[in-house]
Amino acid sequence: MSLVITIIAVTIVIAGAVFNELRTNQVSQQQETKVQQTVEEKPGTTETEAPTATPSPLPSPQPTKPQAKPTPKDEALLSNFQYPNATKESSNENSLVLKSNDDSDDITDWYKEIIVRLGMNTKSFVKTKTNDNVLNKLVGADGKTEIRVEITKPAGNPTTEIKVSITST
Repeated sequence: MSLVITIIAVTIVIAGAVFNELRTNQVSQQQETKVQQTVEEKPGTTETEAPTATPSPLPSPQPTKPQAKPTPKDEALLSNFQYPNATKESSNENSLVLKSNDDSDDITDWYKEIIVRLGMNTKSFVKTKTNDNVLNKLVGADGKTEIRVEITKPAGNPTTEIKVSITST
């Protein structure tokens, strides 16, 4: 009897997980469609009205190929990743280090919107907060360019550090 109950319970849990994953994918696709429609309605503008949503955790980004030589396109693209309320600590042709006193969640949401707006077809957004230590990693890629954003904020420190790197493949 307990074997039957265990099998039923496992089946219910698996069905729930599958249903949740399908629902999450459906909501994600609807949000991307809304963002794309917003961008199409307002060509030439730099602001989009992306819906706010809580993303589901995604797998950690996998190691990538060695960095290729940056191109002038990378440098122009990098300027899109200067967070508005941040000061530039350092930069080179394919990376940028910024500091900001804004909330790390607000910063993360801003970068997510930029990655989505650029039409990156591969996206990974991982948010981690442990004992008030924040480490958020965002990656977007479109087959030609990869964008990595790392947002860190140590517990008790009001300053958030933002590291952005762009690699052409």
